[in-house]
Amino acid sequence: MNILIADDEHLARMSLKSMLQEAGLPLEAMKEAINGEELVDLACLHKPLLAFVDIRMPRLNGLEAIKQAKLLSPQTRWFILTGLSEFQHAHEALRIGVSDYLLKPIDPAEIHTIITKVTREQRQHLLDRNKQFAMDLTAIYHGVSPLSQEEQDDILQHACLIGTIFCIDTTLSAIEKATRQDSLLQTVQSIIDEMVTPEFKMTVFVLSNGEIALIGTWGSEDADQGMQHCLKCLYQIEQTVCCPPDTGFDVTLLQTSFCSSYKDLFYQFNWLQQFSSLRVIYGIGKKIQQRDLLPYADTTRFLAISKLVSTLTDYYRQSMYVNYMSTLDRFMKACAEECAIDYGVKKSVAEFFSQMLPCQISPQQDLADWYQILKDCGEHLLHTQPHKEAVGLVEWVIATIEQEYHANISIAQIAVKLGVSPNYLSTLFHKKTGMTFVRYVTKVRMLKAKELLNNPSLQVQQVAEQVGYYSVRHFTKVFTEFFGYYPSTQRKKRDKNTTPAQVEQQP
Repeated sequence: MNILIADDEHLARMSLKSMLQEAGLPLEAMKEAINGEELVDLACLHKPLLAFVDIRMPRLNGLEAIKQAKLLSPQTRWFILTGLSEFQHAHEALRIGVSDYLLKPIDPAEIHTIITKVTREQRQHLLDRNKQFAMDLTAIYHGVSPLSQEEQDDILQHACLIGTIFCIDTTLSAIEKATRQDSLLQTVQSIIDEMVTPEFKMTVFVLSNGEIALIGTWGSEDADQGMQHCLKCLYQIEQTVCCPPDTGFDVTLLQTSFCSSYKDLFYQFNWLQQFSSLRVIYGIGKKIQQRDLLPYADTTRFLAISKLVSTLTDYYRQSMYVNYMSTLDRFMKACAEECAIDYGVKKSVAEFFSQMLPCQISPQQDLADWYQILKDCGEHLLHTQPHKEAVGLVEWVIATIEQEYHANISIAQIAVKLGVSPNYLSTLFHKKTGMTFVRYVTKVRMLKAKELLNNPSLQVQQVAEQVGYYSVRHFTKVFTEFFGYYPSTQRKKRDKNTTPAQVEQQP
């Protein structure tokens, strides 16, 4: 937090600096100007959050200096310092947008109150800005943004971006995994909220396949500071979420290089998703940058083997015996076709199997031993009872819909969270509820929308946004198809305290 003190009296500046230090602000954050011209220059250079300005200063008086400086540093909160004889100037200061005025001699308690209030408001502003950034980015990514292409480009104009995908490998059940992942995301969001600064923005983001990603961005102004603050936040997240091996919940962070546009960022996200299984060979439970995977991505056999290993462990966790055994055969065939996979790859694969499956595999063992050990793991699936787990999955999906109906949720997103395939979860959900996932989400949204429309303080557009629709036209179309009448009809019936005549069909 930079603070600007503008006063031509040395003792006045020293006194105010002392009060600010007592309020907990570091001395290096304070910049001093001895006249109005210096105030304008320093405001342009440092973009202070707070500025305390004496009205009477040489070269350019305080009020004129503030008028000019406000154009160069629009986010600054201005406070003028005045004596009783200058009280008439205080009204002029308030007219030009000064936050408040302080009478000399200044009361330290007033300074402390100002610092506390502005700090709290600044923190809330940063959190709100991050939320808006998340909404804009989500809408652009999923192609549902109401903004024009020019407005979309302006959001990230002259920005630098970096992204991180969370890959989770676990031995936990689907429900346990989802619970841990929710806790993980809450932890990540807490770190972001605590560390975000005016120089950068960061948000948790859901990719089209349901995987969780993190996006940080900073502008061309204060680019060095923005990059440093952003990378510091990412480092703190890395140190917090990358669990040590054999915890049963290993988080691997796949990080893009620096990107100059969101299109470039999304392209790199797609690339990392395509080659994410290479973490099996590179090692899990740590950060892996895109450039680290390039040597492996250039070799087809690495990608083929890593995908089979990842798929094999997924099928085991989902108790899908037939798929598991079929994939095991394909894995052994792929290894045999490569003659003898090199020791380094074999060591990485053995470590991954030993962490994700209830077995111990050594790189010193030959492939025949591997096959027998992995086959025994598969046979164990025949004695498991997945039915109770399946019911729990559907209940989890329903609970997620009822809590997050307003968000851009998908069956793929929830499936990734639960560690099962989207097709499997979709079929299971339809069989249990008698309707598709999309139809169920629509039903919950429409029932909630009908309830919100009974609130006279909410406009139709606000209701649409609160139930997850960016377009009022699309919301109206869905509402009409679902209930058989327009949202405006619901409003009219509410005003008359009657129930709509139409019989509601709620599949």
